[in-house]
Amino acid sequence: MSGFEIDVRVERGSRGDQPFRLDAKFEAPAGVTVLFGPSGAGKTTLLLAVLGALRPRDGRVGVAGRELFHSERGLNLPVRQRNVGMVFQDALLFPHMDVLRNVIFGMRGSDRRARAREILNRVGADGLADRRPAGLSGGERQRVALARALAAEPAALLLDEPFSALDGGSRESLGRLIVE
Repeated sequence: MSGFEIDVRVERGSRGDQPFRLDAKFEAPAGVTVLFGPSGAGKTTLLLAVLGALRPRDGRVGVAGRELFHSERGLNLPVRQRNVGMVFQDALLFPHMDVLRNVIFGMRGSDRRARAREILNRVGADGLADRRPAGLSGGERQRVALARALAAEPAALLLDEPFSALDGGSRESLGRLIVE
């Protein structure tokens, strides 16, 4: 992966008189990039623009050497074509599927069941395969959401506070897994 190339202007409605406007321009090399700032600064908005769930007003988004959005050229790849994974703070698992089927959902190729079980093992959720999301703790749901995102083998993985429900040791071990 060659990293991120971001140069976007995003505008969203707000509760006040003024719309929220985010101007972001940066390049980040392959590896881990962290966005931090106060609540309401636009971190999640920027992640949604990279994911393709929110269309920037104008600009350009490149991930792993591939252009995903370019307003002047009329390019706006849909989420499913971007090869970008996302794990939200709320996990957002499919409630009607068990854990194993949640992880298999985005996978392609053969032997998906065995690969999904291996990924569940890597995130420490191997004993949860037959359970439904409603029966999981917050930390377990976050582990499964991370497994589902990793299973799709994305070119980039966006994380929006995905470890907030985990204890310190679990955060550290999952953080190491992501960096690997």
